[in-house]
Amino acid sequence: MTILPSRASGREVRQKFRSRLPRTFCGTLGCALVVTPILPGQIQKSAPSPPTIISRSAIPALARGLVEDSRRLDEVVRLELGNLPQGQQIKVRVNTLLGAAEQFDREIKLRDQNLPRRQQAVQDVRRAYQPVFDVLTQPGLHAAGAQRIAERIGLNINSLENAIGIPRKPPETPIEVRLQRALVREYTGIIAEMDTFMAALNDRVPEGSQIRNEALALRDAVRKLRRFTAQGAPDRRIVQELAAAIAAQRVLLARVERVNLGRPPGPNVLRLRRIGEALGRIQSAATSDLPGSQLSLP
Repeated sequence: MTILPSRASGREVRQKFRSRLPRTFCGTLGCALVVTPILPGQIQKSAPSPPTIISRSAIPALARGLVEDSRRLDEVVRLELGNLPQGQQIKVRVNTLLGAAEQFDREIKLRDQNLPRRQQAVQDVRRAYQPVFDVLTQPGLHAAGAQRIAERIGLNINSLENAIGIPRKPPETPIEVRLQRALVREYTGIIAEMDTFMAALNDRVPEGSQIRNEALALRDAVRKLRRFTAQGAPDRRIVQELAAAIAAQRVLLARVERVNLGRPPGPNVLRLRRIGEALGRIQSAATSDLPGSQLSLP
């Protein structure tokens, strides 16, 4: 005998179906349609991933891995670069890196766990690693295996520095970029002073011809700096060109001041001094926040 469902039971089934519908189809549809509008000029950015936290208990394993990778790097350099001059140079630096890694590993195995000593040891590893990385990343060097190991060593050192608590310094702006930025600010004023100085020259004054020759040398040196005001990363030649302009200005100013000795400084003397001050501001802007003098200028 077949039992047909009653109307009441049918209503209960329909109610159950409707109660489930928002959680399935309607819920999915709502998630698909409810989006945050993007306004003109906006770019959606994903949330930054949290930094990797390395436990101090992992330091011994990292230290052992550092030694093993340094030894492996020595072997791969010998295989990939052989007896090439670059290979010999890198091999010497890798040996220095291996020695620093082994010293750090020994330091980690000591029981006293002296934190300043550990920090110094990992900093020694960093200093030994940097020349290796610089050589291996030179353009035209074909040593893919050695480069991969070197990158892994660098990541290992980063992890150790984070675990031990080495403070990180912000990257320094290259000297060439500092000079370029300062030169862009000062160049228009320098060239205007230079042109006015040249227009006021008089060959009839004492040492007039020598002053003109030295002024031409300064003008040429200043004009050579113009190409470094264009956009793009400047090359190392900006250092030498700026040094040449500073030297030419000092030679010319010394002669002009000697000729005008005993008299109040005239307009041309003041112009030369302003040119020297502008060149000095360029120099100081490039070296003011560097430890020591890293820019060799007269």
